[in-house]
Formats: sequence, C-alpha cells, structure tokens
Amino acid sequence: MIKYMPEKGVTIVEFIGDAIVLTNDHFLDKSLYPKIVDPIRRIHTSGVSLEKVFNPLVEVMKMSAILKRLGADYPEFDIAGTIG
Repeated sequence: MIKYMPEKGVTIVEFIGDAIVLTNDHFLDKSLYPKIVDPIRRIHTSGVSLEKVFNPLVEVMKMSAILKRLGADYPEFDIAGTIG
C-alpha cells in the first residue's frame, strides 16, 4: 500500500505479507474475475453513498504521474497501453 504525502515530503510504503501485486495479465485472466470483480461489484451494489466519487482512471493517472516524476519504470504495468 502506498500513501504519497507531498505536503510533508514523504511516501509511506507498507507491504501486506501474503499479497500479490496485480499486473495487466491478472486483469485479463478471466479465471481471476471472481476475486477481482466480485468485491468491486459488491461495493457498487451496496447502496453506500461516498462523499467523493472514485474514478479509477483518474486515480491511475495520478499514480502514473507520480511514478513518472520519480523516474520509476515498471514495464509490467502498461498504463499508457491500458488507458491509452
């Protein structure tokens, strides 16, 4: 998990022990849809109203911009090709 706090000049990184980082290939693997899509669908159909509208594309673009500014390159995450 990453929390970027530019106003304090820090980035907090916390690793979850048995977690894996999902790549584009994971999202293309239909056998993983129940694990990936079902929780999202549950949130969307819960009736819960959030103060802020979560737009995944906007959040991905923000994170991509941060990585670009830091000079970080992760070829396994084809952000431009995915949202292009």
